[in-house]
Amino acid sequence: MRALLAIVLVLFCFGTARADDVGAQRDVTAIRSAVPVLLHRLYYERNYDPSQIVVSDIVVVGDAALANWHIGSHDGIVAMDRIAGTWWDLLEGYSDRTSATPEHPSWWFEGAPPWRALSYNGSYFGPTSARLLSLGLPMHLVATAAAHNPLIASADDAEHRYESTARRTHSGGIVEPNVDREVIYLPANVTQNGSSHGGNRSETGGYEIVLVLAPNDAPAGTRVAIDGSRPRAPAASLYNLTFSFTGSGTVTFGAGSRVNVWFPYILDTRKRYTLSLAGHGSLDADLHDNTLTFALPDFSARPNETFKGSIDAR
Repeated sequence: MRALLAIVLVLFCFGTARADDVGAQRDVTAIRSAVPVLLHRLYYERNYDPSQIVVSDIVVVGDAALANWHIGSHDGIVAMDRIAGTWWDLLEGYSDRTSATPEHPSWWFEGAPPWRALSYNGSYFGPTSARLLSLGLPMHLVATAAAHNPLIASADDAEHRYESTARRTHSGGIVEPNVDREVIYLPANVTQNGSSHGGNRSETGGYEIVLVLAPNDAPAGTRVAIDGSRPRAPAASLYNLTFSFTGSGTVTFGAGSRVNVWFPYILDTRKRYTLSLAGHGSLDADLHDNTLTFALPDFSARPNETFKGSIDAR
């Protein structure tokens, strides 16, 4: 903690942050175009038009980047890493000013490998340099962003002012106030009238997976688990996923089940994406909001049965 705070104090030596972009124009342009597409899934159901997302203060250092964005009452950041020539969304953070305290909006962050994986992580001060470093962002990226990104500079200043007046614990540490944050909970229990299930990006390689199950005859206590991973071999499929069922009996699902897979990088809309699901052949995807949706056929699942599939592009 002391090392992080020391870095924060050094960053103040840069002076007042300037609102501008830093990095190669080609990278800045690519990121400004990609961020609204990658965030589209978050706001189309919240009475916002995602085309209104404004991206600003983009900082690119080597193969890492960080950008601000805002839409309506929401402010946020996206941290990205260039993997095999493509920009990946590896960390998202946002604050909703409508539920924030007047002085310090409550922020949450969700990250994914290869940076530090976490489910949800809150912050009272916002995206401070110390917080971003603790989440695994490269030091050079954080230092440059603190000098050019007013959102981070403001968070650093708020934290610094608080620490200069806050009460300290007997051990000498500083207690950061608690924050309230929205947590999306998708249950593991299967319900007979249909249900949605998913996992955190930290557990699925940075992707988002939601399995929507149709009405069924599941006995009480039936559960489903979801897993996914990106193949390591470059020539392999785009993504592998599995979902498995546990319970006391066989479950029969009617029409309407589907699986949605959001990708942390921009998908090529000119390509055809398919899911090869063992026992069910090849299923074509509907691409929307950078999410592939595969309609599943009617199917039955025995206790402890696992369904494995791979997503490919043609």
